[in-house]
Amino acid sequence: MKKFNWTPIINDEIKWLGIDFDDVVCSNNGLPNFEPNEPFPGAVEALQKLDAAGYKIIIYTARHWADYKNLEEYCLYYKIPARRIICGKPLFKWIVDDKNIEFDGDWDYVLRKLGV
Repeated sequence: MKKFNWTPIINDEIKWLGIDFDDVVCSNNGLPNFEPNEPFPGAVEALQKLDAAGYKIIIYTARHWADYKNLEEYCLYYKIPARRIICGKPLFKWIVDDKNIEFDGDWDYVLRKLGV
């Protein structure tokens, strides 16, 4: 049996980046179907820049898994480099996390915080 050569990854080398879909990538038209609008200015370019810097983009959303295909097609259409899409995020009112970057509509701020 071949021995697997395990090399631990240092936290700073982990470059998976979770990006919320609604109100971060784009807004939507609201009820009843929450159809997404075009991406916010700078969103696609910022995500592409993060991808080029080695970040692996995961789009996550509170949307139901029934929206997965539509989300995938949206990302492909707008050339959003999503490695994975996760629907039905855990139900929280707030997320408290020591690695959080609050999004307030400024993609340049996000890039600066990540050093890209």
